[in-house]
Amino acid sequence: NSSTSPSNEDAGRRNPVIIGTLHSSKGKEFDTVVIAGCCEGLIPHFFSQESIESIEEERRLLYVGMTRAKDELCLSTIGRMRSGFLDAIFDAQPFY
Repeated sequence: NSSTSPSNEDAGRRNPVIIGTLHSSKGKEFDTVVIAGCCEGLIPHFFSQESIESIEEERRLLYVGMTRAKDELCLSTIGRMRSGFLDAIFDAQPFY
C-alpha cells in the first residue's frame, strides 16, 4: 500500500548523506562518519608540514572529525599510504 510505505524520496530525507569538511564538523554529531583519504599528504596536508603547530592542528582536526561519529567510524586510506596519524591512533597495529 503506497499510502503507508515511505517513498524513496522520503527515505532519502530521513537519512541524507552529508559531505563536509573536518573544519565544518565541529559541534555536530552523526550516526556514521566516513573520513576519506587518511593518507600522508592529505591528512596531514603537505602544506601543513612547514611547522609543528600546523601538523598538530591537522591532528586535532582529524580527532574532531573522528569524534563526530555516534555509532560508526570509517577511515579510508589509499593502499599503504596510510597517514602517520593513524599509526599513532591505533598503536601502529595493522588494520583493514
